Amino acid sequence: MLGYVLGHYPEHFALTDDQRTLILQTTTFMVWLAIGAAMYQQLVDISFSDALYFSDVTVLTLGYGDITAGNDVARGLIFPYAVIGIIILALIVASISRFARELTNANVVKGHLHRRRVEVLK
Repeated sequence: MLGYVLGHYPEHFALTDDQRTLILQTTTFMVWLAIGAAMYQQLVDISFSDALYFSDVTVLTLGYGDITAGNDVARGLIFPYAVIGIIILALIVASISRFARELTNANVVKGHLHRRRVEVLK
């Protein structure tokens, strides 16, 4: 979207609502991970990259256990942080599924129309 705002795309370049939604959800997820990393970096006193890794593993519910929340405040914030992150991730997966379904439906219709044209022209 930034490229469009900065004029890197032509005026007729149009995104569908589903595409805009997917971009917004993905951006929200990345910002959510960064916020969590910044928060855990301060609470647990680890590097930002380790905190980002911890946030990612937490939201993806992998839970390797190599980095853990070291105090009660961090442990208390993990659950709501993970739940909100999982919801955002589920919305992204649903948007990707909807987008793929639309592409498939469009290709099926185009294929059917092409076959009908070939039959008519024979």
